[in-house]
Amino acid sequence: MQEPVCTSRVAFCQLVSFLWKCCLYTPWCALFLILCPLLWAAELSLIPYAIGKFLDCLHPRVSYQEVLGPVLIFFSALLMVLFSYRLFNYMIGIRMVPKLRSRLAGLGLQGVFNMPYSALKEELPGKISGKISDLPKVIPELLEMFCWKVLAPLIALTLSLILLSQKDKIFALITFFWAVLFITGNLVMVPYLIQRSANFAQYGNQILGVISDSVLNVFTVKIYTSEEKEENYLQQNCKKGEKSERQLQWAYFFLHLCLSLLYVITLTVTLYVAFHRFKKGKISIGDLAVVMNLNLGISHVLWESSFEFSRIAQHLGRMKQVLEMFYVPPKFIQNFPEKGQKNVKAVIFQHPPSVRFDHVTFSYSQEVSLFENLCLTINAGEKVGLVGYSGAGKTSFVQLMLGLYPAHSGKILVNDIPINDMNLQFFYQNITFISQNPQFFRRTIWENLIYGSENATLERVNYACKQAGIFDRIQGLPNGYQTLLEDQGAPLSGGEKQRLSIAKAFLRNSPLLILDEVTAQQDALTEQSIQLALHELMKNKTSIVIAHRLKVVTLIDRLFVFNNGKIVQTGPHHLLLQQNGLYKKLWEAQNSLTSLKK
Repeated sequence: MQEPVCTSRVAFCQLVSFLWKCCLYTPWCALFLILCPLLWAAELSLIPYAIGKFLDCLHPRVSYQEVLGPVLIFFSALLMVLFSYRLFNYMIGIRMVPKLRSRLAGLGLQGVFNMPYSALKEELPGKISGKISDLPKVIPELLEMFCWKVLAPLIALTLSLILLSQKDKIFALITFFWAVLFITGNLVMVPYLIQRSANFAQYGNQILGVISDSVLNVFTVKIYTSEEKEENYLQQNCKKGEKSERQLQWAYFFLHLCLSLLYVITLTVTLYVAFHRFKKGKISIGDLAVVMNLNLGISHVLWESSFEFSRIAQHLGRMKQVLEMFYVPPKFIQNFPEKGQKNVKAVIFQHPPSVRFDHVTFSYSQEVSLFENLCLTINAGEKVGLVGYSGAGKTSFVQLMLGLYPAHSGKILVNDIPINDMNLQFFYQNITFISQNPQFFRRTIWENLIYGSENATLERVNYACKQAGIFDRIQGLPNGYQTLLEDQGAPLSGGEKQRLSIAKAFLRNSPLLILDEVTAQQDALTEQSIQLALHELMKNKTSIVIAHRLKVVTLIDRLFVFNNGKIVQTGPHHLLLQQNGLYKKLWEAQNSLTSLKK
């Protein structure tokens, strides 16, 4: 498997911009991300100041009135810190974060839906899910860490420097230069740590994707007794993650080693200078207490924040690899217009549309070309079949027509409108697609049936199910339409799931119908009844039928025979049988195989 290397499509400024937009989602609550650290920083600076004032007021006959000022400042500072934490818990923890998590989960899913189909196909589903779930976890924690571990220490540092300069400017200069070196060291390492953290997060999501893939295919694993093979495959991916994590932890090790040496040197210098200044009578005992408490306090706060810088870098790295998923690489970029773009046709076809491929060239890789200058026209209301060997280009033809992949050159037109000029969201409202492997959500049969036809009435749903031959089966279930479809559509069989997808097509009743081997999982008698239902479904529609079982397309208006991306024959069934071409060869092969089975 290719190693998931995190590229640099998302810059640091874009991460900051995204966090800023998250704050603007609840602007009044976000204000407290600044106000609460301000109150906390004031407490951190005022308490040493109050203690120093208190000590300077002491003498053998000191009165309560003389120490009342410092005591009030002390208790006011304590109240400020208590108030700041409670205010933060309410405005951020209760008001802002729950709403923000919901918003971020929606943004993550929306980002996935906006990705080109071709880009999504290259990712493991479990890996994508892991990335989406990271977003609502990471962003609130990042905002909280920024509040208490970045902004609060910076405000506390500023206030401490002001108070120190009032006592003795030399202490303010020592603290200032130490803080500059300390902060610069962290900032210099942040981009490197973010990139390392992003790579580590990528491996973590890759491992989640591998586990999900094994779980989804657990039947195959068990039937082939490949449990050990899957465990070994997982361990191969885990070892890559271990290497990435070690690189990240080594970076933290050297950063904290350097900062700890700087921390010890600074405190030693401060203590030495303070002792000599006091000995020479330049500062009082209260000033000495203020200087030592402020330096120890701000040093401790910045030292703790340096460890949080590690977590911040990790979270920014995880955030980076989530956002990079939505920055599509150049090879996936399509020229399809955005929903809000002007001059985009919101096409709703009132009648069956025509489809035309005008000199279309397409390939999945540079080495092998699939379509080259393909020209093809499907008339409005025509029923056509796409037949040929597996891999000949039938499914690719449909995927290009649906805009799931971009053509390299040429035009694909529906009702003489290039799909590049259409709003694909509206275009898809004109299409019904039935796959040979129908997929259903883990929801009730009713919810799956009306998916895409939300306004359907019970009468219409009953009619559609009867036409598809699934009505009696659904009514025989204990909960009828409210039966929950479990993993892979259970309790319905493969053929019943296919019938359910056909019932959805009757409900949707769109002017363009695409069928992909819809009777592949049916027995002979069921296939015949399904074909009658499909014949009714295809009335007054432009229909495209992909088929390997050629009996399905004998009554189709026109057949296109694909071979290696080229259309080698075209015409109705009876005429193609009169030609000594590929279609006749396929027909005779299937009939001879049927005779052998009998």
